[in-house]
Amino acid sequence: MEKQLEKVPFTEINRAITDGIVNDLNNYLAAIKGRTYLMKHSVHESNPIQKHLDEIIYCINESIETADILSSFSQVDEDFDLIE
Repeated sequence: MEKQLEKVPFTEINRAITDGIVNDLNNYLAAIKGRTYLMKHSVHESNPIQKHLDEIIYCINESIETADILSSFSQVDEDFDLIE
């Protein structure tokens, strides 16, 4: 197994690990978002908790964007030179 890992470039290992983490994170966020929407629709519109539920949904959406950025960084080609 170690010999096989030595043949795999670090960027490929990094990409696989990052993609797995981002996938898990997106799954958790989707579950939280779904349950938040269920709570939002089960509480009357005038209930003060609506504001808090809206904030949770906003934070989830921001987290999804952050996960997408993380995923895009893992897709950068290993030959890409950041310094010109």
